[in-house]
Amino acid sequence: MRVVHLTAAVSETSAPLRIHNALKFVGVDSKLAVLDTKIKYDYIMVIPKSTKYKIKNRLLYYQNQYKLKKFCDRENVPFSFGDIGVSLYRHPIVLEADIIHLHWINGQYLSYKDISKLVALGKPIVWTFHDSWPMTGGCHVRYGCEGFQKECGKCPLLHSKKENDFTREIIEKKKKYYHTEFITTVSPSCWMHLNVNKSALFQKSYNVQIGNPLDVSVYTPTNLDNHEEVRILFGASGALELEYKGYYYFAAAMQYLYEKYPDLASRIVIYIFGTEVVHFKELMRYPCIAKGYIHSEKELVQVYQSADIYVFPSIDDNLPGTVMECLACETPVVAFQTGGVPEMVHHKEDGYVAEYKNAIDLAEGIVWVCNNNQANKLGKNGRKIIIEKYSMEDVGMQYKNLYEELCQRDKRR
Repeated sequence: MRVVHLTAAVSETSAPLRIHNALKFVGVDSKLAVLDTKIKYDYIMVIPKSTKYKIKNRLLYYQNQYKLKKFCDRENVPFSFGDIGVSLYRHPIVLEADIIHLHWINGQYLSYKDISKLVALGKPIVWTFHDSWPMTGGCHVRYGCEGFQKECGKCPLLHSKKENDFTREIIEKKKKYYHTEFITTVSPSCWMHLNVNKSALFQKSYNVQIGNPLDVSVYTPTNLDNHEEVRILFGASGALELEYKGYYYFAAAMQYLYEKYPDLASRIVIYIFGTEVVHFKELMRYPCIAKGYIHSEKELVQVYQSADIYVFPSIDDNLPGTVMECLACETPVVAFQTGGVPEMVHHKEDGYVAEYKNAIDLAEGIVWVCNNNQANKLGKNGRKIIIEKYSMEDVGMQYKNLYEELCQRDKRR
């Protein structure tokens, strides 16, 4: 069985590469075809981009950005139109594959028409939903919006008042080109799986739920050093630009801690990764140490191991990798009740699940973990849960069984 994964880009910590590694672990012939990557392996093929492609897609990109700004003046809106792509249906790496596995196909990789041509090949198509884009009118993060269950329009993310705005046009194009009855969707979280089954686009698809894998031989705990301070870890990449990252809830929680629990606050040091410079004025009452952009798994593990608590204030997320990684390193997590987070963080077992968008409860969660983590019992519980639910072998076998089932279905046809 030969599988090709189509995803715009991969890094050492990206979910598509981890799924590939899980498949290799259980003996599946797996390769990746990407537009961009900084890592080089013989099983990763970078798809070349012609000059014509670059010019055409650059023009479309600016045209789409102009459309966005007519509705929304914010930068870095998590939104893609899906009309830009590379035609891969005749590429040898696709033709030789038995299974075509889609992942994150935006970033000028696959358009609706490109997906339609892949479906027309008659091979099983599997699509893992790493965010909500495949089933929406363009947004990657829905912020609780349920328009995807019908036909979108009046998009709250874009502050649109029009029923027939371009989010509805995008949904119609997806209906026309996807042929979803021939696509099998995989949701990493139960939360995403529930939403896919409610979506207007994928109700006729074969929809399954399989978690993302993690190599727990890489993400491991270490003997904690003796230190007086309370080390709180916070991931800052895109925190100020992207609302769903929840930075201001974290800032409000830390302000509350400073005023309500001054003794604890005096011992807190905030470790920030995902930025080279500490520029968060709301956190200036605390010592802040920038760990920078992490470029290797070894460095990332060391950052997780050095923390006492990882605070994850996102208000919309699927099955966040950083939460899984921290728990595997026996670092307790404090987070909101959102998305797939509660499937990993079990309230008062391996961390604290705060009431949604409640900064005070987020702060109280930090206090609770500080007072209830003797001998790091919360961290140990967290690692046990990750090993039980997201091991390379277990996830690899679930995907292998799914592929075999789909291939058998095709034979019966």
